[in-house]
Amino acid sequence: MEKRSRVVILGGAGWNGSKAAGVVVEDGLFSEVVIADARVGEVEKLAAELDSPKVKVSAKHIDASDKESVLEILKGADVALNFIGPFYKYGATITRAAIDAKVNCVDICDDYEVTDEVLQMDKAAKDAGVTIINGIGTSPGVTQLVAKMAADKLDEVDTIKTIFFAIPAMPFGAAVYDHFFSILGGEVPIYRDGRRINVPAFSEKETIFAPYWTPHPIEICITGHPEPVTLPHYVKGVKEVVNKGGFIPPEFMEIFKWIIDIGLSSTEPIKVGDTLIAPKDFSMAFLASETYTNFVRKKVEEAGIKPDQYGLRTREVVSGKRDGKQIRLTYDTWTKGRETTYITPVIAAEMIAKGRIKTKGVIAPEGVDNPQEILDELAQRGFPIKNEIIEETTL
Repeated sequence: MEKRSRVVILGGAGWNGSKAAGVVVEDGLFSEVVIADARVGEVEKLAAELDSPKVKVSAKHIDASDKESVLEILKGADVALNFIGPFYKYGATITRAAIDAKVNCVDICDDYEVTDEVLQMDKAAKDAGVTIINGIGTSPGVTQLVAKMAADKLDEVDTIKTIFFAIPAMPFGAAVYDHFFSILGGEVPIYRDGRRINVPAFSEKETIFAPYWTPHPIEICITGHPEPVTLPHYVKGVKEVVNKGGFIPPEFMEIFKWIIDIGLSSTEPIKVGDTLIAPKDFSMAFLASETYTNFVRKKVEEAGIKPDQYGLRTREVVSGKRDGKQIRLTYDTWTKGRETTYITPVIAAEMIAKGRIKTKGVIAPEGVDNPQEILDELAQRGFPIKNEIIEETTL
């Protein structure tokens, strides 16, 4: 296989970034892998562990809030993978830097607030001759790939509902909880009656069942995510796109609602002794602590959920017409753990490097040349992900 020169992994000290770095080195497509993070000691250790005679691995310090710092890291790269969150804070800066450096870039942006801003960089990315794929993890990411695949099976598409739920028994970092506060607070976007509107997060609750995932009913509600922002661009004529999410056991969702409702996700500092502290900073630190992680594990164990069931699950429901008949397609996708969140962007980045994704500009996952190829590649790599119609109903 012909080797490309350099890939840069931004946020390589995090869980997803470090896992992605290991896969990229093992794949051996690139002769040089640069792992960048603010926590330089951690990426130096990781780089030393991954370095090999066939692949040069190095560590760099990066300040994601400083465009010049990002530009310096990206210089001379073929493609970058961005795992630095929260994306509403850093996503746009890193995307602009990639375009200015004329470097292809993929990320796992899951914050709807920045999605519109990044999509508006499409012309600049085309002028620079680069491909930017925004939000290609599990949800968003696999959700849109499967939804687009389902939509292509219909003559007309009326509604798309993307659903995620998590069994969160593994530790999450503070940035993940920052994201949860964002998607579950205030009003969030959906697409309804052919236009974008905002509705309250936690609204439109419903219960779904997936007995092969869990014997428990799954409570889901409206959450703020990029799917309703991007899918209407790529599925012409769709009238409604909503995203819903939930947790197993369901009390975890109620914990987040309680934290938000009483103001513990506020950024307005309060005085604790002689120190000013933002309630949100305390909440994120506590939720990422061993104390809360142990509480989660205990609740999950009490619910009879086994460790090999931990992870993120998604469901895609696409309704419309085919041959004049009203059809509903329901797909379930699942994977053990969180593998698809880091392996999907690796696949996309390597497909860009190989010339298998040729589209220039800023695109969402469903805008790639052939979404099915990425799903096929996931299966070929042996990851325990299934994409199958569990229901095809003529209405």
